[in-house]
Amino acid sequence: MSMIQAEHLTFFYPGSPDPVFEDAAFQIDTRWRLGLIGRNGRGKTTLLRLLMGEYPHEGTLAASESFGYFPSPVPKPERLTAEGLEDLGVPLLFPAQSNQLFPVLPDSVVEALEGER
Repeated sequence: MSMIQAEHLTFFYPGSPDPVFEDAAFQIDTRWRLGLIGRNGRGKTTLLRLLMGEYPHEGTLAASESFGYFPSPVPKPERLTAEGLEDLGVPLLFPAQSNQLFPVLPDSVVEALEGER
């Protein structure tokens, strides 16, 4: 079993007073199928670049796997992430017993996403 582990991970972009990550700690089993989604500027790509060793950081960030970054253009950046995933045919809602890539989103999360429109 391979793990991605972070302990006391702290990272600031040079000149920024606000950290992207501050004293973060997590473990991710590499057998899991995960997707990181979130608004722009929240640290998704930064985490990948940290895992690739591109940025210096404080704390520990260890992984026995290698990582690559393959950016793709976003045709309509003004739309919600969930809408873009729907356009790509990615199922966001399905029975809990299903073995799909994404978990079931609770109604409260769906309502919050719809409220952002």
